[in-house]
Amino acid sequence: MMIVISGSAITYDGNQLPGNFPTWLLENNTRLAGVYARDNAFIGPLKLPSSSHLHLETIDVSNNKLNGHIPANMSLVFPKLALLNMSHNFLEGPIPSKISGVHVSLLDLSHNFLSGGVPSDLAIGSPSLTYLRLSNNSNNFSGEIPRRIRDNTRLLQLDLSKNHLEGSIPAEICKLKLINVLAISENRLSGFIPSCVSSLPLEHIHLEKINWPPDTFSNLHEIESLDLSYNSLNGSIPVVLLELNSLAIFSVAYNNLSGAVLALKLNSELLTKAAEGILFFVGFIH
Repeated sequence: MMIVISGSAITYDGNQLPGNFPTWLLENNTRLAGVYARDNAFIGPLKLPSSSHLHLETIDVSNNKLNGHIPANMSLVFPKLALLNMSHNFLEGPIPSKISGVHVSLLDLSHNFLSGGVPSDLAIGSPSLTYLRLSNNSNNFSGEIPRRIRDNTRLLQLDLSKNHLEGSIPAEICKLKLINVLAISENRLSGFIPSCVSSLPLEHIHLEKINWPPDTFSNLHEIESLDLSYNSLNGSIPVVLLELNSLAIFSVAYNNLSGAVLALKLNSELLTKAAEGILFFVGFIH
């Protein structure tokens, strides 16, 4: 077992430590700024210190075996928390509305068994949020994408994929003027992608199993990856995609496309794509 204490941070990643999360470390080290405890075997619920921890900015307990509910008073106990990674655990129940505070820039709760949906007031309480990852939760993680997401104006990456979210994609998502990664695939969303998405500085889009109008992507000249697999696309690939000169990763697997072979002008030497089920070839123009 290796535990490293460096300055104001403690690291015990990758030790496969069993038992409950050692809350006593926080109780006895009130000036800690970071706790890095990923890749262990901690079980049980995450218990917080009994009093506020005024210096802690980072908590990474990803890839453990934590279960139970996320503590509702997280932002009150850790008022300066900026990074919270609790992904790849067995957490359940709803996401508390007070989970993140004004300083949180990264919130990763992906790969758990959460229920409910995206808290509508998450935007109000987290004005600094730049990375939000809630993907791969249970079938009970449902509801709609909240329209208040527009208030997270600093968002760079939004990943809500592989849940059971319903309803339409709100046009308010176009208020995210800095976003470069949008992943909302494999939900139960209906309707079309708002046309204003084409005005966003997106570099990576994952929209499997969602209806989309072809012109949506015509102005996304900086886009590097585009995944449109698992939709119900018919006919041939729209010609507008030929103008996406930065496109390096492209997938239209599991659709009903047919017709002539189409060669895309890709600027990458290697093309990474999911090819099973595809009814045409994607190649290079030299």
